[in-house]
Amino acid sequence: MARKLYGYSLLSACPWQAQRLLIGVALSLSTSRAFAEAPASTQPAAPQDQPHEAAKAAYARGAEAFRGGQFEEAISQFSAADRLVPRAELAYDIARAHEQLHNVGAALRFYLEYLRRAPTARNRDEVERRVAALEATLMARGVQLLTVLSTPSAAEVQLDGKRVGSTPFSEELAPGSHRLALGKAGYEASEQLVTLTREHALLVEVSLPAEGARKPTQSAPLAAKSGRAPSPPSPRDARTPSGTRPARSAGWITIGAGGAALIGGAICEILRRNAQNEAAAATTSQVRFQDRLEASDSYQTAARVSTTVGATLVLSGAALLYWDSRHAQASTSGAAFFCAPRLCAASWAARF
Repeated sequence: MARKLYGYSLLSACPWQAQRLLIGVALSLSTSRAFAEAPASTQPAAPQDQPHEAAKAAYARGAEAFRGGQFEEAISQFSAADRLVPRAELAYDIARAHEQLHNVGAALRFYLEYLRRAPTARNRDEVERRVAALEATLMARGVQLLTVLSTPSAAEVQLDGKRVGSTPFSEELAPGSHRLALGKAGYEASEQLVTLTREHALLVEVSLPAEGARKPTQSAPLAAKSGRAPSPPSPRDARTPSGTRPARSAGWITIGAGGAALIGGAICEILRRNAQNEAAAATTSQVRFQDRLEASDSYQTAARVSTTVGATLVLSGAALLYWDSRHAQASTSGAAFFCAPRLCAASWAARF
């Protein structure tokens, strides 16, 4: 069965020796397509054509090396061509060579780079399957791939406070949260917390603004253009310095405590019923009967007290939330309904 790949047909059912030969031949054949913009000419190349010609020559050497099983040399030549004339197909070729060398992380990095450069590639489905397989291999090893790109490139990369290289940067790391910092002379530093999952590689792209080149917020220019002063903050924006509303927090805490009390009341009611059943079953022992009867009365008292306290707290919390919502003049609403033995309570909090 043949699949179309970059204008040539690759037989997936061939032995690995034949596949290697076919891939090498295909790379050679696709050289003219990858650099089709360079017309054949007997005239000396113009200065602006020299990088293109050099890239074409490097690509041809890489295809020859790949066909001969010299995958490291192929990677070197493809990379040289990509530095001269960046193309999505070169990222794919580099990934294929890394895959032949069983460099899982490097192959995954360049497959992802290929998809980044060519998001509508015709073989996207096939490449995504390769990406998924490589991600699964790394997951089985307990690591996953983090790739960091920056504009401009060659920015220093720090992970968890340690300098680890410069962009473009790629590393296999343990899944979890990592503190990522980038810096370059003449540009403002960037720092963020990134989360690497077990299942998927992570690509982080960062744009570093030049020092002093950050754009001002739009609020000031818009106010100046309209000739009006900025509007004062609405009541909904009134917050404490910490950014919270005390009444709202107290309301939820009170409701939580009330809910816990209601649960306690329900548990006491269950224990009361069990004690009552045990007392009814103690027909041969008066002492046992009296003990279970007293326990039933105690549980009943505790259940009533807990239910009353819980309902009071829930209603108090709901009242606090209602007061807070009216005070903040927001536009959301919510309802709560709680039920315990012998008592049900409902609360409604609305904002208009």
